[in-house]
Amino acid sequence: MIKVSYPDEFVNKFYDIFNFSADQEKKWKNFCKRYKFLSNISNLKDLILASPETLSYIFINLKNGFFIKSKTRILKSIKRNLSFISYDKYASEIITYFLINKDVLNISTCSYCNMAYVNIFKREIDDLIKIMNENRISNYFKILNITDTNGNKQKKITDYLKTKKFDSLSEIYNVFCKTDYDNIIHYFIKQQFDIDHFLPKNECSLISLSLYNLIPSCLICNERLKHEKYVLQNEKGINPKRLECLFPTSQNYKYNEDLCFVVKGVSEGAISYTSQIDNAKIELELRNGENNDYMNEAKLFMINDRYQFHIIEPLNHIDKLKKYTKSYFRMLFSNINESNFRESEIDQLYEAVFDNELRNKHGRVFEKLYADINGQYAPNEL
Repeated sequence: MIKVSYPDEFVNKFYDIFNFSADQEKKWKNFCKRYKFLSNISNLKDLILASPETLSYIFINLKNGFFIKSKTRILKSIKRNLSFISYDKYASEIITYFLINKDVLNISTCSYCNMAYVNIFKREIDDLIKIMNENRISNYFKILNITDTNGNKQKKITDYLKTKKFDSLSEIYNVFCKTDYDNIIHYFIKQQFDIDHFLPKNECSLISLSLYNLIPSCLICNERLKHEKYVLQNEKGINPKRLECLFPTSQNYKYNEDLCFVVKGVSEGAISYTSQIDNAKIELELRNGENNDYMNEAKLFMINDRYQFHIIEPLNHIDKLKKYTKSYFRMLFSNINESNFRESEIDQLYEAVFDNELRNKHGRVFEKLYADINGQYAPNEL
C-alpha cells in the first residue's frame, strides 16, 4: 500500500554489515558461472543490492524455470556451496541496521496495511542476550559505531566469548563500558522493526539477504496473514516485470495509484455520515480497470475487512470536510470583526483540524485512506 523508498545513504552502507570473506565471494562467482540466469550478478554486492526486477527474475527462474531434476540439483548446490547466504545467520545485524537508521528511513507504518506503527516496542531481556551471543564481534563496533582505536575492546569480548556466553545484563555491562552498554540497550531493546521477506526466503534463499526484498511491516501482516505467501504464487509463467510491480520497494509499485478507498451504503449529502455507521462500508476499488494484482494483494492482507472495523474514521472525516470548509473559517473571522486576517491563518486552522500535511509528510496511519476520502469529499475552494 505504501511505497518504500530506501535512501542512498542507507543503501550504500547496507552491504558492509555482512563482511563476506574472499572465499565466500569466490564460491558465489563459481556458482554463477554454472547458471545463466545469474550471469549478471557478478559479485555478492550485486546480489545484496539487486533491484526488484532482478530479484523477480532470479526468483522465477529458480522456482519455475527448471525441469524438476535441474531444480533439485541447483537447490542441493545452493545448500552445499552457499549456506552462508542465510537470513538466519544475519538476522540480528539486518534488524539492527534498520533500527539504527530509522530516522534516515523515515518509515513509521506497516508498508502493507498502513494501519499500524511498526518501529517502537520493547524486546525481552532474553532476546537481547540471545542477539548479543549470536552477533559477530566485529558488528558490535561497526553497527553501533563503538570506538576501538587499538582493538583492545574487540579482543576483550572475543576472549570472553571463547569460554562462555552472556547470560545476564550485568555480564554485558561488565564486559562493555558504560557508554557502549547504553548504546546496546538503546539499539536492541527500545525500538525495533518487524521485517518481512516480500518473496519468501524458504523458496529462494539466494535473495533472503537482498535489501529490496526486505519490507518493514507489522506483526499482523507479516506473521498472521502473509506468512510465506505472495500474490502470484499459484500462477505459472509469470513475467518478472509483473512480479516486480508488486514489490513495495519498486519504483513501479502503483498500489496507491491503482486502488482507491470508497465509502458505500451512505446517503450522499446527508447531514451526518457518522449517524449512518450501521449501513456504511469501506472498500478498495480499482481505478479505471488498472492492475488487478493489487486487488489480490489487498485480499491477501484482508484490507477491506480490517478497515471496515475502523469505518468511523472515514465517516467522521467526511463530516468534518463538509462542515469545516475554508469558507467556514473565513466566516468565523468576519463574525469577530477580524477583517485583516491573512489567508495563511485560514490554512493553519484547516491543517489543525485535518492534519493533512502532518499525515503525508510523516507517514501516519491511514494516510492513504484519508487522502482518498479527501479526493472524493473535500470541497473545491479558492
